[in-house]
Amino acid sequence: MKITKREKMLLFFVVLIGAITLSVIFGLIPMLERLDVAQAENESLTDEVALVRDRISNRTQFVNEYNEANNRFEELKRDYPEMVSNEEIDSVLTNLCLDNGLRPTSWRVRPFTSPGRDDLFVVITVVMNVSGTYDSFMSLLDEVDSKQFLRITNMSYSIPRAAGTVDPIATIALTFELTYINPQ
Repeated sequence: MKITKREKMLLFFVVLIGAITLSVIFGLIPMLERLDVAQAENESLTDEVALVRDRISNRTQFVNEYNEANNRFEELKRDYPEMVSNEEIDSVLTNLCLDNGLRPTSWRVRPFTSPGRDDLFVVITVVMNVSGTYDSFMSLLDEVDSKQFLRITNMSYSIPRAAGTVDPIATIALTFELTYINPQ
């Protein structure tokens, strides 16, 4: 069998078209699919790199904000004592009254609910009865005003009417609120 020049050319073009088709099917199409996947990965990685660069550039701002908040917290810790026991509360308030010429007669701590983890302060209410003169009571008020963690929220007093007394001894019921840093 003899193949003519025309048949050779036709066979050459058929083989050439088959080779091109197979190259496209098995070579070019999978490469284009991998190119799409690589471009999608490149976009996501580019976004992540931009996000990391933003975080790095904002790091100084975050560090400054953290240091500012930490300094403020340390300042608060200096102004407000940490949580103490009932005995320590008794000692602080009793000494405060005695130092100002008042005699404590009774006291009780109102029960408080446990603070949450996010609560920065704990407030404890103490009701105390004291006896003493008006001047002693006023000096106690002045000293309480100088302490940021302590305030008097309520007071009532009664003065017995004794004949011939210039500066009568009064019985005063005081309600103190003590504010402490939450230990949690």
